[in-house]
Amino acid sequence: MKRYLFLFLLLTPFVLNAQSTEEEFPVGKISRSTFFDQTNKETYEPEYKAYHPNADAIKYLQSKKGIFKIKLVMGFWCDDSKKYVPQLFKTLDEANWTTDAHDQLKIFGVDKDKQAEFEGTRQEFKKELIK
Repeated sequence: MKRYLFLFLLLTPFVLNAQSTEEEFPVGKISRSTFFDQTNKETYEPEYKAYHPNADAIKYLQSKKGIFKIKLVMGFWCDDSKKYVPQLFKTLDEANWTTDAHDQLKIFGVDKDKQAEFEGTRQEFKKELIK
């Protein structure tokens, strides 16, 4: 019995350490394609496919196409982002926005502390958000 207890106490730290690995999330300026790559497709694609945008929202966005730009700050770890970002993409797609061209949509990922670095410093990230 003492051997099993000793073995249990010896192995417990290794098992706990293996389970507590921190997941890496995209941080800083990211492209839309990141949401539908092999790593994130399983999370974002089902919500994108299932969502049906409001017709009035689509008409409004069509009338404002090219007039304003969207800066999206989100976290890949955030449940709200997992739901609403694909919905935004679907709405913009149905409004025929070319989100990759003309910088109509800029996307910034933040870490769990809601911080990000851009070009090496947080100050540069803040400048990019203000542009």
